[in-house]
Amino acid sequence: MRAKRIGYALAAAALVMTATSPAWAGTAYGGSDYSYVDNNNRNAVICDREADARTAYVSGRSLAGNGFRINDQDGSAGYCWYRTIDSGVANHITCEDINNWPDNCGSRSYH
Repeated sequence: MRAKRIGYALAAAALVMTATSPAWAGTAYGGSDYSYVDNNNRNAVICDREADARTAYVSGRSLAGNGFRINDQDGSAGYCWYRTIDSGVANHITCEDINNWPDNCGSRSYH
C-alpha cells in the first residue's frame, strides 16, 4: 500500500513538472538568440539575447509551404516577438542580420 502511494506521488510530481514547463521542444539557437514554436506549433517566437546591435530573426516555412520571417523588434531589451502561422510551422531557424556579409544562422529545427 505504501509503495502504491509513493508511485502516485511520483506520477503527480512528474505531471506537475511537465504541465508547467514551456514548449521548448524544437528550440533553434543562434548564439544566445533563440526561436521556438508554441500554441500547438502555430506561434513562431524569436528572442534576441545579445546586445550586439544586430537584429535577430526567425525564418522558416509553414505547413502550407509559405515562407515567413519575424524580427525581434526591440533588440535585446528583453521581450520576445511572435506571429501566428495559421497552418502551423514546418521548420524554423534563428538568424541575425550582418551588414554586407551572409547572415549568421544556427541550425534548423524541423517539426
